[in-house]
Parts: sequence; structure tokens; C-alpha cells
Amino acid sequence: MIALLSETSRFARYCPMYHPSCHLRRLTMPEHRTYRIEARAGATGFLFVVAYAALSLTAIALVGPYGWDDGAITVAYARTLGRHGLFALTPASVSAEGTSSLLMTAMLAMGQWLLQPGFLEAIRTAQLLSFIALSATLVLVWRALQPFLPSPTHRLIVVSLLGLLPAFQAEIVNGMEMTVFALLLSAFVLSWRAQSTFAFALLPLLLLVRFEAVFYLGFALGWMVAFCPHDRPRAIRMCAWLMLSFLLLTIWRYWVFGALVPNTILAKLQVPYSKKGWEGVAEKLRGLEDFLFVNAAFLAGMYMSRKRVQERRPDPMPVLLICAFGVFALISGRNWGYTGRMFVAVLPVFVLALAERFADMRQPRVLRGLLLCLCGSFLVNLAVLRENVDTIILGASMRGALPPALNAAGDEIRKRVWSESPGDWRGVTPQNYAMTGTSVDHLREHLGQSTLKFMTPDVGGTALCCERLDILDSGLLTNPTLARRGYAGLAEYLNKERPEVIETHGLWSRDSGIYSVAEFEANYLPAVYDGTLFWLRHDVLQRLVARGLAADPVRLDRLPDIRYLGDSGDVSQLTRFSAVTVLGR
Repeated sequence: MIALLSETSRFARYCPMYHPSCHLRRLTMPEHRTYRIEARAGATGFLFVVAYAALSLTAIALVGPYGWDDGAITVAYARTLGRHGLFALTPASVSAEGTSSLLMTAMLAMGQWLLQPGFLEAIRTAQLLSFIALSATLVLVWRALQPFLPSPTHRLIVVSLLGLLPAFQAEIVNGMEMTVFALLLSAFVLSWRAQSTFAFALLPLLLLVRFEAVFYLGFALGWMVAFCPHDRPRAIRMCAWLMLSFLLLTIWRYWVFGALVPNTILAKLQVPYSKKGWEGVAEKLRGLEDFLFVNAAFLAGMYMSRKRVQERRPDPMPVLLICAFGVFALISGRNWGYTGRMFVAVLPVFVLALAERFADMRQPRVLRGLLLCLCGSFLVNLAVLRENVDTIILGASMRGALPPALNAAGDEIRKRVWSESPGDWRGVTPQNYAMTGTSVDHLREHLGQSTLKFMTPDVGGTALCCERLDILDSGLLTNPTLARRGYAGLAEYLNKERPEVIETHGLWSRDSGIYSVAEFEANYLPAVYDGTLFWLRHDVLQRLVARGLAADPVRLDRLPDIRYLGDSGDVSQLTRFSAVTVLGR
């Protein structure tokens, strides 16, 4: 990789550092003064690097299992793959490509096979892998900026600020794959620029890390084939390799999972992820709006640097990839999760493109231009930065690591952020759903069963904590049956699977229409166990009572605060019953 990136030195003639007058000034400067200035500059760069590493690692240590639960889905798949050789949420669950990254799953599975970490350690491994991938990306960018920013200190400042951008920090505390995608995409751009065959090796990895990579690469390469005669021969060869790689991956996917696309893609074509009619059009426009807003500072920099005076022909690949991300945002619509997550991988590409463009201006201002764009990006992404700070404080508070002086702030944030449900609610986090899964696993033990079918829309932490549960994902992402048919097939699915325990709440109850399904109405009763609302099959509830589990009927108005009862639709469903069974130990 180092040999590949060293090719960038051919741009050195554009750098002020190599101008003869610069060397004359340095020769006339007293030697001790030169050393002092260089030492101060080196210390400044070192401080920025330390700040990036310290803040990132501290955030990982404090957040722990209180990030976004979607990251735990990939970790759960990796655990099952690494320990049992099955591609499923748990050994008892159906096989499906319900993770958004095959490559991330495979890397984490190797760690599971070698080290067999516990719940918290598995999550932390994913967070550290995401941090390592981001750090490697910054090293690549630091090296690639050399022709445009000769000063190592200036480059350290730029890449440290890049790594501290709110979207990148959100990705590492959630332990997700977009930093791996950023690393591979940056390496691909630099390999393409260097005309290295290494780009051919990187392309299949990009397809493995994110399915939509085929669109980004296909858009950029297709544009070159059609409109860039100078790049056409290389682009045609790379296009052919892209199509062959995608074909082979699709054949493997169909052989293993019986589907041409990942289960997550099929699921996102269904409600609630996709809307119909004009509402769907508006949702897609919001996706483009997010792209333009999140990247507003970088896009402004691209516009301001449009006038170039250098005769050197710019590499079109970075700009075409940026356009591809924007087009895909319009096609796919607004993404679930934090704003800007789907554009994380293109941030280093923005920096590389801007550095080249700023260097080619009549008055090159590479450092100033990049710093302005990065600072502007911080400003337009303050909402994500605030979410990150809230997540860090909440994680530290729940794990007892928050300084006493900040306890009041932690309580206030918890009331503001975790207001979805009463009871001991801990947000859309792996820890929250691990609590749910642990309660259901206790019911399985009371029933004396080796496995138990549990339907829930929140599957990451649940699967990671409790591998004896056969998890039926009512959120569709890991459920191959419902992902294909949507909630139109829910009645038939419930009839066939007949899960012993169901947990449903909020939008999942409303959009699925589960309360009006005949099988559900006829065979499931509400029950509270471990402070959590569940729906148990009639015969399951009877067996639990027969096995000695205490069961007391309690009127709804006398129920204590319980988890998953914060939505008016769920409360309305409970009012149909004269009492709710509260199970004891």
C-alpha cells in the first residue's frame, strides 16, 4: 500500500515547498530558529493526533453497549458464524442475509472464532474495528495529501479534524461498517489515480462491505466510459470486472440464501421503510436534502474551487463518486438512524478532491480551504454532534462511570432522549434489548425448552445475549419471509410459526396491524414479566403457571411503569382486557 501511495509524489512540482526561493529562505534562517519552529509545528500536529485518538477511544470506553442496536445485529451474525458456522442471528434462527455488511461480519466472526468474547467484549471489538478502519483511512489520506500539503503537521491537523467529524465518531461508537467502507473506497480512489492493478483487488471487497457499492462504482465508471475518452479504456476494463464480480457474488448469494439481493434490501422496499405515492416521493427528496445539507460545507468548497489555472487534467473519479452518492440518496430516500450515515464513506473522497482543486487555483490556499470546509462541516452537523455527546453521557451514566458533578445532566438527558417508554427503558440500544432477551430466555428455562420462538422488531442485543432464542424479526430486516411479502403476509406467518412469546410496540404495532390479525387476537394474552410487557400464547401461559411461576391478574390502571407501554395504540389494545397477568419468579 505504501508503494502504491508513493506514486503521489509526481505532484510535488505543484507544492510551494519545492520552489527554489523557499529553500533560499530556509538557508538564510538561523539554524536554531529553524529547529525551534519545526519542533513547535511537530508538537502541534502530535497534539491533534492525540486528541483524535483520546476522544475516540474514550467515547468507545464510555458508550459500551449503549450505542445503536443495528450495530449489534452484525455482531450477532458474526457470533453465530464464528462459533457455529451458521449465517443467522442465532443458531436457532433462520438463515438470512440480515446484516448490512458481509465483510464486517466475516472479520468479526474471525474474532469470535479465536477469542469467543462475551456480550460487552463483542460489542467493543466491533467498535475498535471501526476505529482502526477509520485510523487507517486517515493514514491513507495523510499520505495522499503530501503533493498538495507538504507540511506533515498541516496534514496531521486536517486528517485529525476529518476523523473527529460527528458522523465518523457516531459510526465508531456504534461499531458499524461505514469506516471500513471509507477505507476501501479511499484506497480504490488512490489506486485508480496511480493506475495500479490493486484497484481490481479492492473492487470485490467494496461489494462485500456494502451492497450499494455496485451503484457508486457503476455510476462513476459508466460515466467515464460514456463521456471521458482519456479514461475510457481503463474504465471499460474495470466495468467488466465490476459486472463479473457482482455476478459471482449474486450467484453465491442465491446459492446460500435463495435470494438475488440481501434480505435488508428486500425489507427496505416494504413498510415502514418505504412509503407509497407522494409520501414516498417526499421521502426520496428528503434523502437528497440530507446529502446536500450534511455535505454543504464540502459542496461549497467544490463550488468555490471550480476556477482552475493549472493545465494538469484532474482525476474525475472523486467527483463522480461524490455525484454517485448524491444520486443514490435521491433514489433510496432518507436513511434510518443518524443523519449522514450513508455518506460517511465519501467524506475522505471530498477531502482528496478538494485538496487537488484548491492546489490548482490561481492563489492556492489548500490548508485554509480544507480547514474552512472541515469547520463548516462541524457546524452543519451539530445535531449529530449533540446526539454523540448524549450517547456518551448516557453510556457513562448507566455504567456508573459519570463523574458525580454530571449526574444531574445525565438524568436530564435520559428523560429527554429515552422518553419512548416508561419503566426501565434504555433506548434503541443493545443493552436495552439484551434485557428483553434475557427475560424471554428465563421464560424458556421455566418452560424447560431447549429453544423458544420469540417475535420482536428489535433483534441485535436480543440475539447477541441469548443464542437459544429462535428470533422472528417483525422488523423484517433479518426475516426472509416477511421481507419478501411485507406485513401482508403477517397473518399467514403467525399461523405457521406460532411463536411462544411476542413483543410489539409503537410503529411496529401500527404498521404491521398485528393487533387485528385473527391468530393474534385468538391465541395471545398480555403478560408482564421482569417489568416488561409481552404477549404470550394461551397454552404457554398455562404451562408457566403449571410449572410454579406466580401469576397475578392486575387491572390496567394499577399496573406499575412497564417497558414497551409508551404508545397510545399499545395502551388501547390492553384496555380490551379486564386485567393483565403479572408473572413473578
